[in-house]
Amino acid sequence: MQAMLHPVDNSRLTDLRSQLIAEQHAATALIELALMKESKLKESNDQAERQRLVSSITAFCDCV
Repeated sequence: MQAMLHPVDNSRLTDLRSQLIAEQHAATALIELALMKESKLKESNDQAERQRLVSSITAFCDCV
């Protein structure tokens, strides 16, 4: 059986692409902020908090 193909709505694809790019920028900004915080925690030798933050960053990156 042949699948039914639907016409592509270019404006919808453009909207989705723009949304994806905005979400990627937001995710990148969050990661950069978290890495700056991780760097400050590294300097303060708060290993437990630093490890929690690194775990959170890793989990977030796995989802993105």
